[in-house]
Amino acid sequence: MSVLQRTIKGAIRVCFLAIATSCIAPTVRAEWQVGVAKVNITPTAPMPMAGYASRGADFATGKLNDLWAKAILLDDGQGNRGLLVTMDLCGIDNQLSALLCERLINSAGLKREQIILSVSHTHSGPVVAKNLRPMHYAIFDDASRKLVDDYANNLVENVVTCALQARDNLKPSRLSYTSGKVTFATNRRNNPADSVDARRSAGLLAGPVDHSLPVLAVFQEDKLIATVFGYACHCTTLSGMEWSSDYAGYAQDQIEKELPGCTAMFWAGCGADQNPLPRRSVDLAQAYGHQLAGGVMEALKGVLNPIEPKLSTRLKTVELPFASLPTEQQLENDSQSQDRFIASRAQQLLSQVRAGDPLKPTYSYPAATWKLGKDLIWVSLGGEVVVDYVLAIKAAAEVPEHRWVMAYAHDVMAYIPSRRVLAEGGYEGGGAMVYYGLPSPWAPEVESLILDQVTKLIAEETSTQVAVFPVGARAEMLQKSGAGEGPLWDPQLGLLTSGDGHVMLRSKSGKQSVFIENAGTNGLGIDNQHRLVMCQNIARRIARREADGTLTVLTDHFEGHRYNQPNDLTFDSRGRIYFTDPKYGRIELEIVDDE
Repeated sequence: MSVLQRTIKGAIRVCFLAIATSCIAPTVRAEWQVGVAKVNITPTAPMPMAGYASRGADFATGKLNDLWAKAILLDDGQGNRGLLVTMDLCGIDNQLSALLCERLINSAGLKREQIILSVSHTHSGPVVAKNLRPMHYAIFDDASRKLVDDYANNLVENVVTCALQARDNLKPSRLSYTSGKVTFATNRRNNPADSVDARRSAGLLAGPVDHSLPVLAVFQEDKLIATVFGYACHCTTLSGMEWSSDYAGYAQDQIEKELPGCTAMFWAGCGADQNPLPRRSVDLAQAYGHQLAGGVMEALKGVLNPIEPKLSTRLKTVELPFASLPTEQQLENDSQSQDRFIASRAQQLLSQVRAGDPLKPTYSYPAATWKLGKDLIWVSLGGEVVVDYVLAIKAAAEVPEHRWVMAYAHDVMAYIPSRRVLAEGGYEGGGAMVYYGLPSPWAPEVESLILDQVTKLIAEETSTQVAVFPVGARAEMLQKSGAGEGPLWDPQLGLLTSGDGHVMLRSKSGKQSVFIENAGTNGLGIDNQHRLVMCQNIARRIARREADGTLTVLTDHFEGHRYNQPNDLTFDSRGRIYFTDPKYGRIELEIVDDE
């Protein structure tokens, strides 16, 4: 895990013009067609700000820097297109996302899977439509709601106009990708904000992070005309009452200033549990933006990997279950809560139920992939996704740098915790559901459902069968007792397990029986002569069951010492046995390792 270095004071200056002249243009033939455009979406009149409940319905009082919507349209020359729209906003809800996509489909001739709507998640932007409804729209008066509605309507027109301008700007281009590293993102669940400086100085920052910095570069006639980059960190350095695109905006502004004619676009990664720490000052937001811009420019100095003109896009939804649904009486009770946001959510859900629209047990969650060239797969996920997801997706890839994972895309409906974070609880684990207006925390299986969907999408992109189970397969409870360890499937016998002190057999017909009584086993395996080999942890040995049912002890000691508790085993291609021998509950070890 990388350690965040102290670079806030005296941030390293980067010579951007020198870097610009040294960018290595890829050598692939110019068959891509790429167009970019941008439009200012900073509110023109005071209105409520999004992101922090503490602001209530107060209006912004000024501006630090502008908010932008930017569009890049990719065309591989073979009839495949992809439109990415990035917006300096806190979030958009599913209804506004659907409306925007419908307009883009009709006006730009795109398909839904060819569109990614991405927000930076700045907390210094305007309230947009019904996003975070119990915290914003539901508590506003009619005048404030009209301001929010008007802004959302104008946003749709601005984004459509921007996308059409990008289409009109299509020109032959070359694409390449690279990656860098920036280390200011800090896991906020594991590092209290007031301890970060001390922990950083001591090299003791804790918790998973993703400090990678994916960078896409677009060249036209050997001139860099666009760079698209992502980082996994909350865009929440600032919490004042002035419009700002926060560190992500400062990074884009700096790149565009130092590289005239280049449009810089930022997308948010899986940083729902990551914060820019320390924070709460404009100087810090600018310093983090400087670091991010410097990381992009440094990456552009290195070797750029050409992307051949080939694009495929996919998008599917998966039904994510809630842990439980409240009863109407529970909602009635909550509607009287002294916590105005709990009351606001309950009132919203009660209105829905009483209008004849029952609460749904699941939420339709969007997951998409774009494959660019031969190797690069760009995953985009809805919601505020914690860092565990990008780490898992990268870990499953042969080359982790070939997997980019965007969050805050399509529909920002809630936090998306991993199973670990869900079990730990806290704000990301369930508390934030109140502010998004969803009825309860997620069920424990949401992580596996999302990762399974991503795995299937990637498998379709790569045209290889990477899934062990058929598409749509679901786990089935076979038995609740008598089978706790060492599951082993034998095509002739059925399922062998260690449980209740015996080796148990569940036949292919589903009949349960004792296969070897009082075996005291854990790990099981079948050797190349179809004989059962067992870790007998009670007897502290490895044994084999012969064809006549007798047992042969293969080994029970090493260099004069008894084994501790042989636990699991496997075989290599030559039939040799490898097994583990942990201590577990033993007070004294017969055999100790180097530790």
